Amino acid sequence: MTQVTYDKSSPWANTPQVSKNQINYLDFWPGVVIDKTPSDKLIELSKKYEHRPDVLSNDVYQTPKLWWVFAIRNPDVIRDPIWDFVAGTVLYVPDKSAVKRYL
Repeated sequence: MTQVTYDKSSPWANTPQVSKNQINYLDFWPGVVIDKTPSDKLIELSKKYEHRPDVLSNDVYQTPKLWWVFAIRNPDVIRDPIWDFVAGTVLYVPDKSAVKRYL
């Protein structure tokens, strides 16, 4: 069975796939760590971004596909990338060039 190819902006792009009984499954996600850089911005989420990391991603990176970056960069603050994304939450936001190194 053919494996699925994920877009390079997907957090699953480099996740191995296994096949069992002619069905493909994602294997364990190898994880990504986005290191702190001097160019990170510290922001406080406004109501505009509540439960919408895709909107912040679009505003910062010009694509909604990098919504997962905020959870990866702030694991101590965001455990659920949608429901923990609430107004008043303070996050580190890596700049676009820092994120590109992980894609």
